[in-house]
Amino acid sequence: MFAIPDITELFKVSALIAAERRGITSPELVQQMSDHVVRQIESDLKIGADPAEFKFHFVISYIHSHTSAHLIDEMNADRIMNYVNDHWDLFDEEV
Repeated sequence: MFAIPDITELFKVSALIAAERRGITSPELVQQMSDHVVRQIESDLKIGADPAEFKFHFVISYIHSHTSAHLIDEMNADRIMNYVNDHWDLFDEEV
């Protein structure tokens, strides 16, 4: 296991958690999932996404790690994210 230096980087473990929950054991696939979500969030952060929205970044990374593993398609990932946004407060200040 490794330590996360900052809670705003929680998204970096989302693919590892998704892989564990889905029983994915291929190191190559887990790395592909991780690379996909880290690239996505780091790109968003470079264009102005707020690092303080770490809950949102984690959840969207967790969901989208499933798309890179071909467990769900983008449309279903978007539907899930819309549901989560409607029912969870991912933007509150509390940890």
